[in-house]
Amino acid sequence: MEESKSIITHHNQRLERAVQERTLELAQSNENLRSQYRKLEQFNFITAHKIRGPVARILGLTNLFFHDTSTTNRGEYVDRIEQSARELDAIIFDLHSILEIQQKTALTYQQISLEDLVARVMTTFDAETEAIKLQLNLHLEVKQFQSVEEYLEKILSNLISNALKFRLDDRPLVINIQSILLDSFVVISVGDNGSGFALDQLEDKLFKPFERFNPRIPGKGLGLFMVKAMITHLEGHIHISSKPEEGTLVTISLPYKGKVDHLLR
Repeated sequence: MEESKSIITHHNQRLERAVQERTLELAQSNENLRSQYRKLEQFNFITAHKIRGPVARILGLTNLFFHDTSTTNRGEYVDRIEQSARELDAIIFDLHSILEIQQKTALTYQQISLEDLVARVMTTFDAETEAIKLQLNLHLEVKQFQSVEEYLEKILSNLISNALKFRLDDRPLVINIQSILLDSFVVISVGDNGSGFALDQLEDKLFKPFERFNPRIPGKGLGLFMVKAMITHLEGHIHISSKPEEGTLVTISLPYKGKVDHLLR
């Protein structure tokens, strides 16, 4: 009898623990869904606002084109309609790229040489780097690991592009790229000695779409948003530290999969 009670008690305790664990899992899932819903609402609002601008200009210019009987301004109207249409097309293309990342379910992992990837990315900036003094420092403790090459190339390209955009004219640009193996993550950092920014003033805007920090620097305000989306899709993390006139350091942590060539020697 006592043995039966003990078995029942033990079974009830296991069942209670399982219910508690499942309840916590469901609570976490619900919180994740609420977070995704809030992000989707925010993204829809920003997107609608961004599209409304060129659409309103096209409609207004079209109205002027048909109601202005003089031929003097018609060429200008057509040029400005075309410009607004191209802007709208660019926004739609960017939105498609964002949705493509968010909706992609199958990721193809392969062994990547980080050194070769950095070299390939840097060649895309040859025209820009030839005109400036650039010091590129590589310290790669992890030289090869498995990841999604398409994503990693876009991430590095964006971070290096930002370093070039926000360089200071009064000193040569220095870009430091490092990689280490930390616990179960490959940690890659890209740092520069550029203009930097006041992190406390912009921290809540860093990864929002269409946010531009310096209106004098050309861009769409999508770079870091896309980087964050790809890193999140890779189940990784991103951290940014920056100070005005001192530069910016971006650190990304990616879970390693398969073989990692960890050359700490």
